[in-house]
Amino acid sequence: MNASPQGQQSPEPLHPALHHFPGIGPVARPAIQSTSILIVEDNEACAATLACTLEFLGHPYRLATTGEAALQILDQYHHRLHCVLLDLELPDMSGAELCRLSTLRWPGLRFILCTGQDEVTIRELHPHLCWMAFLHKPYAFADLRAALATLPARPQRGPRASSNLSLTDGAPEAP
Repeated sequence: MNASPQGQQSPEPLHPALHHFPGIGPVARPAIQSTSILIVEDNEACAATLACTLEFLGHPYRLATTGEAALQILDQYHHRLHCVLLDLELPDMSGAELCRLSTLRWPGLRFILCTGQDEVTIRELHPHLCWMAFLHKPYAFADLRAALATLPARPQRGPRASSNLSLTDGAPEAP
């Protein structure tokens, strides 16, 4: 914990070194509305790096490491999420299956697929999948930022919709 100027304790950053992006220089925050994101990634290092990057960019997020955990988070937060950053290889179900189930339950949900396979192969293997952007692992910071910038604004939905989105201020979902 760090002491703030008022003497209050503030939490340590997840990975302080990851807040610095060597080799890319100063990074301006995107000029888009804050995007609330569900990260679905089972690789701990990838998830931590992605979480720190989203935090740096000012995007609230939730983190799931399995498909089942992602479905539970979506049950609770689907109305507040702008998109899902989805790894296609998960331990309990394929990311393609999670995408299919989620699209059936929440038709307006947007996906950014993240995988080591190429996009043509994914389209051939899973022609039913619909996504807004595709990131081939390993992807660059600029690629993630560009993918987030392509997302259309999320329409307001009923009394729960709010322009002040917060999903626990970037805290990852507990396992």
